[in-house]
Amino acid sequence: MINIKINFIIKENESLDFVYEIINEFIKNIKQNEPGTFEYESFQYVDNERHFFHLMSFVDEKARMNHKNTSHCKEFVSKLYPLCNGRPKAIEVKRVNKKRIQW
Repeated sequence: MINIKINFIIKENESLDFVYEIINEFIKNIKQNEPGTFEYESFQYVDNERHFFHLMSFVDEKARMNHKNTSHCKEFVSKLYPLCNGRPKAIEVKRVNKKRIQW
């Protein structure tokens, strides 16, 4: 399993409603078209609404590369990145607990 966390900050003059819209459309496309993407979640900081991070898990490197090369990923990046303060930063992370807990 490959796990990635991406941090990004939206510029003060940009619409958060538009950001929510493009994130939700992107995740919908992932769910419909990427069987190798095990999980994709979007989070917004409670104490700073312009700060976000995405957590994603891929079954293998092929699935990660497939995700990166999809038209919906390229479209999302082309819409999101201009709205950000700096380039979003991707960090590979590992799960500490061995099993994902379902509540």
